[in-house]
Amino acid sequence: MLGDAGYRVIEATNGDDAVAQARELLPNAIILDLVLPPTSGWDAARVLKQDTRTSSIPILLVTAFPHQANDPWSGDADCDALLVKPVDPKRLLAELGPETAVAASRDDLVRISESGGEKS
Repeated sequence: MLGDAGYRVIEATNGDDAVAQARELLPNAIILDLVLPPTSGWDAARVLKQDTRTSSIPILLVTAFPHQANDPWSGDADCDALLVKPVDPKRLLAELGPETAVAASRDDLVRISESGGEKS
């Protein structure tokens, strides 16, 4: 779906890989699944938001468990959005925003999921 909308999607296999790729590629946006071994989506987001190289990149967290939005550690991850699966494609594109869509057509969007497979 994101590819059809003009995004170039780069996938990571886990939270640690997502952090490494984000630091290397400096994408326009990052979508993280909360359930990621060995580093959770919360933890990966926290690391990226504390790094001056990646702190301004919008991070969208995705979860199949809506109660996770109320976890005590969720607030300090400083993410830009939390989306509950199944994610509505229109909402995802709206959260990314038109300025990200324009930039992403030239750059990268790092998307990671627990399976490491493409999920758009």
